[in-house]
Amino acid sequence: MVAAAPEKFVLTFSEPLDVATLTTTNLKLTRVSTGLDQAVTVTPSADRSQAVLTPTTKPLAADAQYRCRARAGREG
Repeated sequence: MVAAAPEKFVLTFSEPLDVATLTTTNLKLTRVSTGLDQAVTVTPSADRSQAVLTPTTKPLAADAQYRCRARAGREG
């Protein structure tokens, strides 16, 4: 049996985030096998130490691997 895919992905940072940089341009969720970015919403935690990526397409493939990527800055 294959475990269910996560419903969200949490990235933790060592410094508070500038919420203006929390965009889908700077934070990506990519399916490893296809290289295709998955549509997500991006939300900061209350203390701005984490960015939560929630896929808009549900459920994600349980047998697939996903990679989260973060780029610095407002422009990516």
